[in-house]
Amino acid sequence: MSFSKTFLTQFPARVLLDKHVIPLDAGNGDLLTVTSDLFDTSAVDELRLATGRDFQIALAPLADIDRCIKQYLGVGADTVQSMISEAGENGLQVIDTDADEDMNLTEAAEGASIVRFVNQILTEAIELRATDLHIEPFENTLRVRYRIDGVLQEASVASEVKQFQAAIVSRLKILSKLDIAEKRIPQDGRIKIRIADHEIDVRVSVIPMLYGEAVVLRLLDRSSILLGLDKLGMSEENLALTKIILRDHSGHRPDGKRQDNVAVCGAGPNQRRAA
Repeated sequence: MSFSKTFLTQFPARVLLDKHVIPLDAGNGDLLTVTSDLFDTSAVDELRLATGRDFQIALAPLADIDRCIKQYLGVGADTVQSMISEAGENGLQVIDTDADEDMNLTEAAEGASIVRFVNQILTEAIELRATDLHIEPFENTLRVRYRIDGVLQEASVASEVKQFQAAIVSRLKILSKLDIAEKRIPQDGRIKIRIADHEIDVRVSVIPMLYGEAVVLRLLDRSSILLGLDKLGMSEENLALTKIILRDHSGHRPDGKRQDNVAVCGAGPNQRRAA
């Protein structure tokens, strides 16, 4: 039974992501569809129509299916396919430096697929509790990395995203009110976004690089700036002991009355004056 990124790209990413299914090659020309819902056959029907082949059905947990799809297809895989389709229909291409082309790039950056892709990588970064989002251009690839718990982790992104690099950067510039025509000097901006009742401050830095402009986004969740002691993961016993220690250190006894910290050290105020 084989399974690879190349094999998955033969099937519509929209169906795999919307229906939460994974096709597998069972060997001898047989195909298998892994799903979490045995009674929902719409995904299998769509795959049959798309490929003209029949599928057997197997069951797996939904979380495992979604994790596998994201790992092999990358974030926004369905959106990338839409972007490629739109590029073929509308002639979307990477824009260079001429003024007329910059106007076309503005239109490309406001295209539905580009907007959706940028929203998806921002949403995934926030859901993963990343503090930074890095978009880094290389000669043949566009790398996306999240800083999670202080460690940069590379996100799985389709290699075809590289051809839409300029439009993605321009979309971020538009959101942060930067000059999309300026590509030779660094720029800094700011975005405010809201997701699931959380207000996120995004600080944007755009830096010219050898193969295009790199973008670094610092994500700050205002609702998680201050954490109470009960959010630190301590046991109830350690939490109660920590609160007592903090009260003693602040000069208050556990009963709430003021306590002279000098007396705790073995010498009261009268003894200190006598010395």
